[in-house]
Amino acid sequence: MLCEEHSVGSVCFWMGVMGGVSVSREAGAERGRETPRIGIRGLGDPWAHVFGIADDVHRVGERKLEDVIMKVILDLCVVPIGVGTSVSTYVAECERVLTEAGLKHSLHAYGTNIEGEWDAVLAAVKACHERVHALGAPRITTTIKLGTRTDRGQTMEDKVASVEQKLAGT
Repeated sequence: MLCEEHSVGSVCFWMGVMGGVSVSREAGAERGRETPRIGIRGLGDPWAHVFGIADDVHRVGERKLEDVIMKVILDLCVVPIGVGTSVSTYVAECERVLTEAGLKHSLHAYGTNIEGEWDAVLAAVKACHERVHALGAPRITTTIKLGTRTDRGQTMEDKVASVEQKLAGT
């Protein structure tokens, strides 16, 4: 835990998924709140609902960062190096990993979209690397694009449907 003194008082940070959670008695008091509050450092109160933190006031100690569940949609492209020109065997192995993990995923021409809980998705990415190395790939280069959304839930299908609706003019 890192604690710093600021002009509004003492702020402590626990490093985690979104860079940290801050706890500040003074910040809450400035807005007429008597209790300590918890918020996501640098993001402010609007992000609190995503992390299961009450929108109004949250007493310190009621919720820990490790209790937070964050959903992610991730685009994964794993490229084994030093295995020849065809990589379909290695891609198929990563697809098996994702299926075994129970994650929703969709293969496309240059990668795989994966949807799920942050820790489960990133654990599956690690498992893909482990399995591809176990198949004999001496090196792997991976490209990851990921997104999280805090204002509402959204699936991969929702994202595609939104664009398709706009193309259809609805």
